Amino acid sequence: MKIERSLLAAVCIGIMSLLGAASASAQESGGVSIESIKKSGTLRVGTWLQYKPEMWKDLQTGEIKGFWVDLARKMADDMGVKAQFIDSDWDGLIPGLEAGKFDIVLAQMAKSTASARFAVIAICASTISN
Repeated sequence: MKIERSLLAAVCIGIMSLLGAASASAQESGGVSIESIKKSGTLRVGTWLQYKPEMWKDLQTGEIKGFWVDLARKMADDMGVKAQFIDSDWDGLIPGLEAGKFDIVLAQMAKSTASARFAVIAICASTISN
């Protein structure tokens, strides 16, 4: 049940990221859209590969693993593109997304604090209003 909730939260955040990126204001400012991801052939995913089992890099094989990694690969497959994982410091994930370094970020953000709930509400409200 806990994994299902985390996976659902990751899907929602990923979808909200794509919807927000596809908004008219993002397109006007040169932001990312589903069409631009398809055109580039790559879904650039911001990650913090230090959090097993959600996402990590196997030091023996060099393979990037985790259920959020699997989710990103599935999203990329559904769009007909490849997933590119860009490892970042934790503090660099949101600034990297805002700067266009990634198309989406899949990472577990604190969901129990008031500020985190406010951020999710603000993102949802922004997405719905666009």
